[in-house]
Amino acid sequence: MGIGTWNVCNFMGLNESLLAMKAYAPHHHFYAISAIVSEVNKMAEGVPNPALVVKLLNENSMMDSVVEMAGNCLNMAFENASAEADNNKIFSPQNWIKAKGSLKDIRSAIRTQLGSLKMLPGGKDILINLNKNLKMDAEDFEARWTAD
Repeated sequence: MGIGTWNVCNFMGLNESLLAMKAYAPHHHFYAISAIVSEVNKMAEGVPNPALVVKLLNENSMMDSVVEMAGNCLNMAFENASAEADNNKIFSPQNWIKAKGSLKDIRSAIRTQLGSLKMLPGGKDILINLNKNLKMDAEDFEARWTAD
């Protein structure tokens, strides 16, 4: 699976509207991966070092599972926002994905997913695995990262 499979197929069953927004949705997917790592490390305000995240995901054979979890959370956030749109208003996927609220929705979906793992059969093991294999130090997080 891996990060590079966004264009190959819809292996995560993403909403077709997300797939159509290639200028934004893949970046939101990367954001979701970053947010999962931040939440697991209880660094909600920090952004993890991207190179270190990729290294951890590869070394611990977690790339596929975290990429899929992030995609599911992105999809859940999108579909929840669509469902919550007022009956009198038309939900605009393009407006949602461009708004900062979409990032808040994604992070909320991640918190929900991580919280629900505690109640699912086998979920505690998944959570233990995430905590063990994605552990990072506080200095591995910054307020924000920029591309050079």
